[in-house]
Amino acid sequence: MVCKKLLLNIKRKMASPKIEKQQQQSSTSAITQVWRDEHPDGYVLSVKERRAYRSRYPLGGPSLLPPKKPNDDRLTLVLDLDETLIHSMYDPLNPLSMTVTVIPRPHVKPFLNAISHWYEIVVFTASLPFYADGILDDLDPKGEIFHHRLYRQHCCYFQGVFIKDLERLGRPMGRVILVDNFPGAYMMQPRNALPVHSFIGDPNDEELLQVRRILKLIKDKSNVRPFLKHYRKHWTARACQKKKHDNEVIEPVYRFPLLRGRDFEPKKQN
Repeated sequence: MVCKKLLLNIKRKMASPKIEKQQQQSSTSAITQVWRDEHPDGYVLSVKERRAYRSRYPLGGPSLLPPKKPNDDRLTLVLDLDETLIHSMYDPLNPLSMTVTVIPRPHVKPFLNAISHWYEIVVFTASLPFYADGILDDLDPKGEIFHHRLYRQHCCYFQGVFIKDLERLGRPMGRVILVDNFPGAYMMQPRNALPVHSFIGDPNDEELLQVRRILKLIKDKSNVRPFLKHYRKHWTARACQKKKHDNEVIEPVYRFPLLRGRDFEPKKQN
């Protein structure tokens, strides 16, 4: 899959939060911004903040997803779009251009084809439908991969962040996984997160190969949270090791040693 150029109405600058942020922070280096987004310290809600959030967005209303079929016992996998599956940007030499360049993350097509057989796939993006649907239709032209699509209107805006509230999906929390590069998106359910590094166009990126291996290992688990906790422990350690200064080059491939199934078995308490 090669780079795509999509025509968007320039008046709708809020189509993608990632593109909007890119324009507003053009003076900030891409490397600095990637690491600022990926470091989760600034995206932890206190008990008081969580109560304030839930007071504003109470549970109990209609679920965002329709009920699953009785014979469908697959886990639910929620995928972010921008900087997770693709990278998009306006032409830096022509800020008024109506053309957006969309770069698919390496290995995205085989990744999606594989996981669509293992999971119920939900795309959950903070972008608007008119922007996201063209990209998703290109990734899934037959409509066989993405079972559900959720957009900005399905997010909960709190403290300047579009939160993807997984409890509103209508699925058991122990059976939901969110793959996202932005820790603010999963502030309410951090135990369901499978974090990934932001994709900003590196042609040698291999993040999805690692994510695919992990998803294959845990696809039949009754409760994914203990395994995701173990994954995040390794991921965070590796992420901190890869952090560099603004004027240094970050290695294009982020990965830790290949993990086997037994590496994801939580340690039994004595």
